[in-house]
Amino acid sequence: MPHWYAQGEPLNAMSSLPFPKFHELMRPMLEACADGQPYPIGDIIEKMMASSGLSEEQLAETIPSGQCRYRNRSLWAATYLRKCQALTTPRRGWVQLGERGKELLAEDTPITMQRLRQIPGWDEAWGTRRSDQENTEVLIPPTEVEDEEETPEERISAGIEQLEADVRGDLLQRVKSISPSAFEALVLQLLGALGYGVGPESRRGVTLGPDGGLDGRIHEDRLGLASIYIQAKRYQEQTIGRPVIQAFYGAMGGVGANKGVFITTSGFSREARDYADGLIDKRIVLIDGSRLTRLMLDAGVGVSVKQIYKVHRLDEDFFAEFEGI
Repeated sequence: MPHWYAQGEPLNAMSSLPFPKFHELMRPMLEACADGQPYPIGDIIEKMMASSGLSEEQLAETIPSGQCRYRNRSLWAATYLRKCQALTTPRRGWVQLGERGKELLAEDTPITMQRLRQIPGWDEAWGTRRSDQENTEVLIPPTEVEDEEETPEERISAGIEQLEADVRGDLLQRVKSISPSAFEALVLQLLGALGYGVGPESRRGVTLGPDGGLDGRIHEDRLGLASIYIQAKRYQEQTIGRPVIQAFYGAMGGVGANKGVFITTSGFSREARDYADGLIDKRIVLIDGSRLTRLMLDAGVGVSVKQIYKVHRLDEDFFAEFEGI
């Protein structure tokens, strides 16, 4: 049974194991380095994953930034173990069991943040602040909650995702409030910002019609070598069904087009999506309100950047230049 597994909790099928918190990966990491030889950190993580007892689906989970969740938590576990000298770094990207690591393994108990804070030199391994009593700098570690599950990077990513979800909700409501013609213009501006060829001709020379008609066209590149026809529908709540997509398909056929994009502020029924996915002679991409707002954020259309947060990391290449001096 994995050492991070909670004592007293029943061991079921592998797929039912809870995902380990990052501090629960510290002992497995030390065990993977127990022979005292140096290894690339990537090899150690692969070894941990192979013996974790987690399902393939769990091991494939990612955090909002797209990084593998298990790898992210393992790297943070390695960071804390290096801070207390339980692991050493013989060279860039490699780890090796240190004397503190041997002591922790010999204890044969779960490694907790409280235990790490008891190790001499732990405080000195973290950031700085001025002491209230003395005019000297005192180094203190970041505040940790013992049962904290997510890594600092996961918390940052989740926080940004939550803030963007809130903005996307407001953005969708604002887009729904503009006129249909303004929405068509907004769609063309968005597609232009995404790199497609959009110009004054995008809304001229296009056969317009009711639902299922054509609202404009863009080019796959700025030279105009191939046209993509657009249908833009600004709805408050209406779900677009298969008949509307079929009508759009027919309108595309009327101008000899084989590529189209249907964009709406609402959503598409399952039948509409299945119909578009099943087309053979034409390609129709469906973009609903949720995807529309994501694209607007990605392209910076209708939004502005409020604040930029910088996260620094050690530049090993910088210090490599000083080796041998």
